[in-house]
Order: sequence, then structure tokens, then C-alpha cells
Amino acid sequence: MSEILKLEGVVKCYESLRAVDGVTLSIKEGTVTGLIGPNGSGKSTLFNVISGLDRADEGKIWFRGIRIDNLPPHKIFSLGLVKSFQDPRLFLGMTVLDNLLVPPKGQIGENPLNAPIHSRWRAQEISLAKKSSDLLSRLLLKGLHKTLSAEISGGQMKLLEMGRTLMADPKMLLLDEPTAGVAPKLARDIFERLLALREEFNLTLFIIEHRLEVLFDYVEYVYVMHRGKVLAEGKPEEILENKVVAEVYLGG
Repeated sequence: MSEILKLEGVVKCYESLRAVDGVTLSIKEGTVTGLIGPNGSGKSTLFNVISGLDRADEGKIWFRGIRIDNLPPHKIFSLGLVKSFQDPRLFLGMTVLDNLLVPPKGQIGENPLNAPIHSRWRAQEISLAKKSSDLLSRLLLKGLHKTLSAEISGGQMKLLEMGRTLMADPKMLLLDEPTAGVAPKLARDIFERLLALREEFNLTLFIIEHRLEVLFDYVEYVYVMHRGKVLAEGKPEEILENKVVAEVYLGG
């Protein structure tokens, strides 16, 4: 398998705080990789830097062989690297279906010259609506397409956030705590669906998750961050046996 994402010496500072401190890592295409570490270890900041929401102060990042550390978020998004948020950033005044119809790229009707002429974009809109409907069924959201996103449960919001990332035709997903705040049963359901969607859409998954008892049942490789640095890396069973990692989590 070839590398889809590569970081080399990435640094992000906030005044004197080095939130990300010289991170070097690589992700193989088609894999499911976990990113763990105590609160404040720099995980979410790292995802923000990779996705372009924050600019790296030092280091280099490549996605599918293209240097992206100087690109704006929308350019990185257009390359197929898509980030979901720990707290779903939905359009709460829009329906579940309409939330899914926002992310797709190249929508003909978004051009002001095309918008008044329905015949130019109707077929594409129907196709996207069908794709959205199929995705809602896969994500256990069938029947909620007309419901305002503000009126669905927290777990359903998490699933809808996942659906929005998939509507963007991604090659790789950065998932920031996809099961935070949901019941244990739904947490495993979310991971099961993620793996099924990975197979269906040929995705690479990089996942921040605090529920190690769930994460380690699904990922193939794990990076551990602590104080902005990569403390350890390896297969889940190797991380579980790592005494330094255990001390960090136990506060030693």
C-alpha cells in the first residue's frame, strides 16, 4: 500500500505553547488508523493543521503526493481530504436532507448564471438527492430527511456529520471523536458503519477517539500523542503493552 498522508516535522505554536511539536507520521492508503492521547496532547490541533484550518509554523505535509501545508482549507477539501468535527457543525435551521446537499462539489446550480435555469441543474439535483437518501438509510437516519437537524438526537447528529463528509466524495476522512457523547452500543454501531463505508467508498480513515476499548477493536495502527509529540506508535496490541503509554494515561 502506498502512503496517502505524510507529515514531516510539523509544528504549531500558540505564543509560547508548542501545541504540535515536531510531528512526523505517515498513513497508508485504505487503512484505519487511530490517534490517541490525553486531553490537551495536541490531537485536534494536529487535525486542524492537516486540514488547513490552522497553518503549520514549521514542517511539511503531503496528501496523495501533493504538498498541502500551504494550501487553504477549501483547496485541501477539493483534493479529497475531509475533516469532521467533534461537535457536529450542522446547519440547524435546515433539514437533515438539505444538510447533506451542501457539501457535494461542482454543483451546477451554485453558479448564479445557472441558478435561474432549472433545466441546467435539475438532473444533478435529483441525482444528489437520491445519493443522500441512500446514505441516510445506511446511517440509520431513514425517515428523518424532512426533520430539522436541530431536532434530532446527539447521536443522530454525529451520524449526519459523517454523512456530510461522505457526500463530498472524499479519499480520506479525519474523524475527530466520532463517538463522543453517544451510548456505548451506538459507538460500536458507528465504527461498524465506518468500516463498511470504508470498503464501499475506498476510504482511508484517521480517527481521534478516547474510547480505547472501542477504537482498538477496529483500527490497524495507532499513534499516541503527548504534549504535542508522538510518544509511541504501533499496532493496537503493541500500544496496550507499552508501559510509557500506560503511565501517561494513568498520570504517571
